[in-house]
Amino acid sequence: MQRSHRVSVLLLVLVAGLAIGGCQALADEPQYGGVFRIASTGEPTTLDMLITSAADTRETGKHVFETLFVPDAAGSPIPFLVDSYEWRNGNTELYLVLREGVLFHNGDEMTSADVVACLNRWGEYSANGKLVFKNVDRVTAVDEYAVDILFSAPYPPTLRLLAEETSSCIIVPAEIAERYGGQPIAPEDYIGTGPYRFNEWIPTVHISFVRFDDYLPRDEPANGMGGARVAYFDEVQFIPVPEAATRLAGLEVGEFDFVTRISPDDFPLIEALDNAVPLTYAEPGYNLIIFNTQSTVVGDPILRQALLAALDVEPILTSAYGSEDFFDATGYYYPEGTALYTTAGLDYYDQADVARAQSLASQAGYAGEAIRYMTTAQYAEHYDQGIIILSEWAKAGFNIDFQVMDYATLTARRSDPTLWDAFFTRFGYREDPSGQSFLNPAWAGWWDTPEKQANYEVLLNSFDEDERIAAWDNIQRLIYEEVPHIMIGKHVYTGALASKVKNFTDSIRFFAWNAWFGEE
Repeated sequence: MQRSHRVSVLLLVLVAGLAIGGCQALADEPQYGGVFRIASTGEPTTLDMLITSAADTRETGKHVFETLFVPDAAGSPIPFLVDSYEWRNGNTELYLVLREGVLFHNGDEMTSADVVACLNRWGEYSANGKLVFKNVDRVTAVDEYAVDILFSAPYPPTLRLLAEETSSCIIVPAEIAERYGGQPIAPEDYIGTGPYRFNEWIPTVHISFVRFDDYLPRDEPANGMGGARVAYFDEVQFIPVPEAATRLAGLEVGEFDFVTRISPDDFPLIEALDNAVPLTYAEPGYNLIIFNTQSTVVGDPILRQALLAALDVEPILTSAYGSEDFFDATGYYYPEGTALYTTAGLDYYDQADVARAQSLASQAGYAGEAIRYMTTAQYAEHYDQGIIILSEWAKAGFNIDFQVMDYATLTARRSDPTLWDAFFTRFGYREDPSGQSFLNPAWAGWWDTPEKQANYEVLLNSFDEDERIAAWDNIQRLIYEEVPHIMIGKHVYTGALASKVKNFTDSIRFFAWNAWFGEE
């Protein structure tokens, strides 16, 4: 039952300058000052972006911690803390020249010793870093501002993985990187190079960042996550507000300036406000049920095929997103017209076939064992879809242990394969599929079959575009055959912004720098 729905994109339009009588009067000239208050759905377990891929860590931590490379507006990696770089010796040596004069929040200058320590920490403890460092022989400091990475073989995704915001290579003082290793950095040691420095974290109240007055921005114009970063706000606060109604009420009375993850049902309410606008972001997101392939219950792919066969996706997506303008009930990962679009495996998407589900479950020897399904009410879209998923699986005879917890607990528990069988999550779109955590055999779910790994290695290592396209075609087919996860469908990300906030980047990669308060 393939269905294709239009996904609308609403853009926040900023007022341009007006030329009057030979002098230019800017309607929204940048201004310093104020406290930018972000109402988020919860709070992270850590700001250490190397340790976790959790969205709430990424959204907060990026204001304090920076990386060697970042994605530009098109998603391609560009230098950030690196001034320049060069691939040498047949792409087996990456020579990095660091920016000079970049200060940590403790006043010390960033040098090659810090970068070497952070690269080694990333390579040993980060899911993304482990992919790169399988091919790294050594990392050395050439001089105070130059670093050399020597590879045993060329590894094409290196720059893209260094530019990732999740499981990322954050740069901190060497002493901190070496002391914490695989443990999350403690708040008292949140020392980065970002435009804002860590101020305080009062649990359930806020996480506070204040302007770092000695920040050294890049010279180039802003470009995605790259270019100049200017901290116009005096302070940025992330305020955990789990209740959607409370977030919207706070936006209406001016208590909050930006609200994350609003329900599409609330768009008319926000559109009626004089002081705020709703936002949707151009990047689609995937709604996925991740399976624990090491589980004694759902480790059998035939049982996972049964769980896939039982689902009717439109009621699931409608429960979370309402209008078809906010979701896309299709099972492919890359849209028509792109090089990676494929219909491989789609015969198994959206089957809604209870009889087939029951037959496959019997074939797998399923005898009513409890399937531990983790979700969170912190994100309404996760919980609402889970209720319908639970109902549809129950109709097919599956015994679901429906476990609801805060998101921080879920992200901690999913690292232990003995604690769960399935969990719900959402992923952002990536132009390069090799960067998706759900393909990484070291990530929760641990999908690591021989055919999948062979094709994944092609995605990671091949410079040949035709080879990579064929590999992705095979992987999408295998997703529907081996069912390491279930694609429910795609959605647009949403938010709401106070009208007085200018130059805000309305993206799933949202950030507070370069925005300011102007006139409503």
